[in-house]
Amino acid sequence: MLKSQLKGAKVNAKTDMFNKFSSAILYYGIWLVGSYFIIIGNMNLAQIIAFTQLVSSISFPLHMVLGLTSDYYNGKEVKKYLEKYINFNFERRKNSNEIEFKEIAIKNLNFSINDVKILNNVNLSLQFNRKYVLLGESGSGKSTFVNLLFNNKSDFTGEILIDDIDIRKIDRSQLFDNIGYFPQKIIFLIIVLEKI
Repeated sequence: MLKSQLKGAKVNAKTDMFNKFSSAILYYGIWLVGSYFIIIGNMNLAQIIAFTQLVSSISFPLHMVLGLTSDYYNGKEVKKYLEKYINFNFERRKNSNEIEFKEIAIKNLNFSINDVKILNNVNLSLQFNRKYVLLGESGSGKSTFVNLLFNNKSDFTGEILIDDIDIRKIDRSQLFDNIGYFPQKIIFLIIVLEKI
């Protein structure tokens, strides 16, 4: 990660230096050329000021694009770094009572809080070594769903089965060892069902 951070810092520094240098050249160049035109009588001071403002409003979006370019580059580096750790596989020894975690089957799942239905008749199947995204508005039940997957709440109706075993009969440490999730604040929640 350190190499990519250094690369990102270099890209940021080069972009920032180019932005400042080009802004200075543009600004001073306009005043230098404008001064020449004032001396020979082709322009007056008000026209030079107006022209400077016009050029600034045209060049500002170009400078913003350069800034976004360095942000894009840094984002690519972070993505590469994270993919290294999200898409890895390694073997580990299994206990005799350990579950395989090939599939999580959710059948007719219902969950209510104070007679308010949060989840209503949810049916789905989550397969081993796949990534899933939960999308929804705030309060739509995403966090509740994750809490149910981690057996943090057990007062639901319907079934949550891991390899045909009721989730309430599985040790929570096995759930934490085999299911990972990455919350992304309001925007989205990723559930990764992966053998770690």
